[in-house]
Amino acid sequence: MKQPKVAELLDVSVSHIFNTEAGKNKPSLSLLEDFARLYRVDECDILTFPGEGIKHDLREEIRKIPTAQGAKLAGLLQILQDLATADDATMVAAVEQVAMLTAKPTRQRRHR
Repeated sequence: MKQPKVAELLDVSVSHIFNTEAGKNKPSLSLLEDFARLYRVDECDILTFPGEGIKHDLREEIRKIPTAQGAKLAGLLQILQDLATADDATMVAAVEQVAMLTAKPTRQRRHR
């Protein structure tokens, strides 16, 4: 999307969008939220990138869980409770556990 359209949709000037993207302006929390809504992403994704931090990686894995996955969700909640005071090594293990919970089952090929 071009900067003039973004500026119009966010009700700010084009120069403000340009300077924010160029790093000359620090965006307000409100503007970050507006960007996230406009681009249909989580606000966290505006500030961080996958692989940048263990907490973000965990959040990404959690988002992959479809709703109404009872047993998986219960397991996930237990993992999150355990993370309340976790160190980095524990968090890495938790991301791996969550990834296993969110992994789609692979289909076995049938031989003819």
